[in-house]
Amino acid sequence: MSKDAGAQLLRRVWSRAFAALMICLPRGLRSRHGEAMQELFERELDQHAGRGRLLLSAAALAGIADVVGRGLRERIGEERRSFSAGDRMLLRQVTVAFVAALVTLEAAFLLLGARSPDIAGGRGLEILLFSVPFIAGMTMPMAMFVATLWSTRRARSGSRRSPSVGGTGRSSAVRLSPLIGFAALVAMLSLAVNTQFIPRANARLQVLYAGTVNVPRNDRSMTVQELRAAARQAEAERQAPGNRAALEQVAGYQVEIQKKFALAAASLFLTLLAVGITRRFASENPFLYGVASAAVFAGYYVALTVGEHLAEQLVLSPVLAMWSGNLLVLVLAVFALKSSVGGAESRPSPAQ
Repeated sequence: MSKDAGAQLLRRVWSRAFAALMICLPRGLRSRHGEAMQELFERELDQHAGRGRLLLSAAALAGIADVVGRGLRERIGEERRSFSAGDRMLLRQVTVAFVAALVTLEAAFLLLGARSPDIAGGRGLEILLFSVPFIAGMTMPMAMFVATLWSTRRARSGSRRSPSVGGTGRSSAVRLSPLIGFAALVAMLSLAVNTQFIPRANARLQVLYAGTVNVPRNDRSMTVQELRAAARQAEAERQAPGNRAALEQVAGYQVEIQKKFALAAASLFLTLLAVGITRRFASENPFLYGVASAAVFAGYYVALTVGEHLAEQLVLSPVLAMWSGNLLVLVLAVFALKSSVGGAESRPSPAQ
């Protein structure tokens, strides 16, 4: 391929990338100025086309960074302008519901653990105390799902009774962005718990159960940095032919790393699914949402457990095994959100 042909191909690639990233801009801005922005970008590429691929790519990246940055600024401004009293009420409701659900789930699992014969004597209370981070890491996504279901169902019910809630006049519209923002905060908190608090608490639990401080640490009592170091060491040992044990050990470390991040991200995916369920099904029957919660929890944690087993048996890659549950939840969420378009969400309220 000649230099000119290569430059033209690179120019077309950057032009299409810029056109695709125009989606970052609000729809109104795209409709008014999208064509002019694309033409300006094309002229910039034409000016740099004869100066080498490096300068051409630098100019393209500058234009793309500008449109992405402007898109973010415009969308943040739109969110600030559209953030209403209804959104603040929704955030208060989902926060209270999340804390209540998390405390309830923590208490339920601690009560189940207290019945174990291992919880005896003076160390029983300490074992329960150091079990709290692990339970929190496992139940945060569940609590986020329940809180989103409850708060969005309540918001839809209230907006039917008062169509002016939130200032939009829509009967059942619950904006997604405040919920996603709160779910992102929960995901970051969950990531901190999974990567920092749980390993240290599990290390203490190992000592309590063993009755001695001289106990080798397992993968669940290691931080991400320690897991990566252990995986590199096991990787070096697997060079011996037929060393399946070393391969399984590497997979075990990688599974634990991926699980910490996948569980944190689950709060976001489960929030999307909860909103999709409340938009797709207009029923306010709490039994329906209870069944949905139980089915989602069971399905997600079965996928997580089965995936972990298959990855440790070298059947699946650790990434696919630990993220398959999130992928399934995302597919269901997209289906529920798309199927609600033109359905119950767009039907006028009886009060209108």
